[in-house]
Amino acid sequence: MSIAMQGSWTVSVKSREPFSSNQRFIIAGAASGNGTYGGVTTTTPVFVTGNSWSITVQHDPGTGFVDSFDQITFPTKSGGNYQFDIQANDDDVDPVFDDLILTCSTPITFEDFLVYGNVSWYQGCWYNPCAPLWYFVIDTPVALASALERPALRAAIEELYPNRVFPPRPNPPDPAPFVPMVLPIGGRTNLPAKQAQVFEATTMKTDAMAAAPAANMTSRILSANTPAVASNVSISAAALIPIRDRFRFCQTGPLADYVLRFQEYDRTAAELAGGAYTGTGPRRDLGLAMTDRNGNYIFRFTMSLSDFLDEVFNDTAPTENALVQLMPDVIVQVMEGPSVIYETAPYWNIPNFDRINICVPWSVVHEGPACQQGQIIQSIGNITVGPLVAGQRVTSNTFLGTTGEITSYSTLGPQVRCAAWAGSLYLYACLDNPNIVTYTVSYKRPADLDVNAKFVQDDYSPYHVAPAPIFWVQQSVGPTIRTLTIDGVPQAVPSYFNIETDPADGWLNRWLLLKVQISSAVCQAALGGPGPIEFRLIGYKSDGTQVADDRITLYVDNNGVDQYIDPTVSMITSGGTVTQGDCALFTADPPNAPLEITFRSNQNEGFMDSYTLYMYKGAANPFAIERESGGQISGSYVHGDNLVCNSFRGTLDDPTYGSPTPNTVTVDVQPSGGGNWLTDTQTFCAFSINLSASVRITDGQVVFGPYYSGPILIGIQKA
Repeated sequence: MSIAMQGSWTVSVKSREPFSSNQRFIIAGAASGNGTYGGVTTTTPVFVTGNSWSITVQHDPGTGFVDSFDQITFPTKSGGNYQFDIQANDDDVDPVFDDLILTCSTPITFEDFLVYGNVSWYQGCWYNPCAPLWYFVIDTPVALASALERPALRAAIEELYPNRVFPPRPNPPDPAPFVPMVLPIGGRTNLPAKQAQVFEATTMKTDAMAAAPAANMTSRILSANTPAVASNVSISAAALIPIRDRFRFCQTGPLADYVLRFQEYDRTAAELAGGAYTGTGPRRDLGLAMTDRNGNYIFRFTMSLSDFLDEVFNDTAPTENALVQLMPDVIVQVMEGPSVIYETAPYWNIPNFDRINICVPWSVVHEGPACQQGQIIQSIGNITVGPLVAGQRVTSNTFLGTTGEITSYSTLGPQVRCAAWAGSLYLYACLDNPNIVTYTVSYKRPADLDVNAKFVQDDYSPYHVAPAPIFWVQQSVGPTIRTLTIDGVPQAVPSYFNIETDPADGWLNRWLLLKVQISSAVCQAALGGPGPIEFRLIGYKSDGTQVADDRITLYVDNNGVDQYIDPTVSMITSGGTVTQGDCALFTADPPNAPLEITFRSNQNEGFMDSYTLYMYKGAANPFAIERESGGQISGSYVHGDNLVCNSFRGTLDDPTYGSPTPNTVTVDVQPSGGGNWLTDTQTFCAFSINLSASVRITDGQVVFGPYYSGPILIGIQKA
């Protein structure tokens, strides 16, 4: 794979393993230094210039030069230079990558920044294990929901991010990426205290500062002053210890061949005044990098004099140190195609040479499985499925029954019990037979005839290596109409090119087994609604005849939750039942007088996991309630068999459903534990009535939801 480079570097051959095959490296896309060079230690070092260019290492196994397997080392500072190695092997079996090793070096300057690190996925802990110790990062909706359950975190979140905490929350959720929430630790300000390495010229003129090599500079560390306004809220570092210790066994793994986009971030006026990080400030794209086979990356960018001045004048609060604030704040985005699947919180005022490790939640990652021989279809998203046996697919920890519900206990996929499928389904399959050049994906109801099947026609555009300065491009492989023989009948049908056996190669490894991203909602609509859908994958030779054939049945349901709270609420008082609508104000007589609430929360196909009616008091403080009479205020799915699934629809399964009000449940609730709505010192307070639901529906990456309705706002006063 090509290694992306930025700026001027000197490339030299460090070593070559004795008796290795012929080696060479190719420099392309540069302003100067382009060419093909021998992979021998006598090759003259090559000085290369250009904004973006690439190095590709190749070897000749006897049939012509082909790309080698390569990896990078982390850069170091030595003798006034940054330098790192590119290590290449003819194969990826030999654990020592030393068939050819190149060294890249460049002088250290004030305007050049070198960022490097490792990108990995994580799961098993809901907090980000790569976040700096001096602030706490919440970077997924799941992490937010978990944090709100912990008193050590909830107060800080409610003050700093009130608009992102309380219902109503969007259904469906906001589009990716989730904007990280940054919480201060141990008395720090909302945005972390800043410090940076500042270079100072010793033997040069000031107008030459931008081009000065490190040999003419000294450096020192400066710390930022406190912003003009700081929140009184921060998290106790001691309170986080049990939280982090509980989840110290995080699972992690490298993210290979992922594109990273780097952005420089300027704070908003509110953030400059000490407010919480919002992610809404101006951004400037710095460039792209890609992780190697180990998830490691190196990225270089340059700050011009005008860029430094912009930091001083537009991203410096009145009481901050301008020499610190002139250093850039950097956000890293993890890309999948044109989409951002994850972005970090800013790394504030980074020094010229900085290591930034990035941990990405497993729920947003699409990492294809390895081929399990003996089966073609390997997984849907991150849920691995077994070989097809009597209509079922079973592994040691995943169970896919004949009607398509999935039960998964795997730690590397969403853990679900008898769940349906929805959303974009990433279909991974192994078509490594060299004779397979194209394939089709069709769908139908399991009982329908194959001749009535419809064909998946979602565009599939995996990443392909491209010349510098682009490096990687998405290239569509279908669908394209081809005449193929299906079950003995030639047909012109939409099909896809099989990149897994492409002799031209150049496709990034993690895309090889992904065959298509199926829009399951389109399939559901075409077949008339939710239910089991049988997907069929067929591989074909160049003459259009079938070589491989596999099927998988998935129960598809994109309908979500039917949920509602009646805004008309009643209070059952000593003087009778009082019913009010908008702007309701009730007099609590007696002090624990029951409220009568009408609502519903249904997943009509039976894939409800749980629902709960709940209340907040005052400034959104949880207020415990209990059922006094009528229907249930909560319900949850009870799992039975992994393959023969139980159903739970929600309030539809409440025996009181539909009485006295059609299509709803009516319940009388009181303060739990014999308490009252108001304390002895309170004469009035506002309350909100809310409803939440979670479902058993997945795309193989995440579990959909939760879903929220409300708030219905009421006031309660003393008699």
